[in-house]
Amino acid sequence: IDNNQIFRVIVILPLHSEGSWSDNTVKLLSMWQYSSICSSKYSLLQELEQKYPDVDISNYISFYSLVNHGTIRSQLFVEQIYVHSKLMIVDDRLALCGSANINDRSLIGDRDSEIAIVVGDSKNISISMNGKQFVAKKFAHTLRVKVTPFFFQFM
Repeated sequence: IDNNQIFRVIVILPLHSEGSWSDNTVKLLSMWQYSSICSSKYSLLQELEQKYPDVDISNYISFYSLVNHGTIRSQLFVEQIYVHSKLMIVDDRLALCGSANINDRSLIGDRDSEIAIVVGDSKNISISMNGKQFVAKKFAHTLRVKVTPFFFQFM
């Protein structure tokens, strides 16, 4: 944002943590997640809007949840698609894929069995990014092109 570069951060989160919405722990975790993203004075979006008052932050970062729906005997049913995997693609050059969370349970190494991989291949390809020629890496670019339409079919 400081350098007027165009970029997008797309965050896909579960609607709520695993468990029943009637569980107070699930409600509390959802409240803290919402507060951290947008509703508290020190939330991510509040901090960005304060630092960049003349910028529409939604042009840079957006949050989504995925749901599935259907009807049985005219009754509508909706359920969340619980996303646990993590995927980050940076400038179509580097891809990070995995399941590890940023917490002690995942990162200390003696509790949950989590994994992540960083892929930075050596195959350059020429693409157009923001109307300009750009050198990308084949794996990261191909992954983004294939994955993006899949997620946006739910939005």
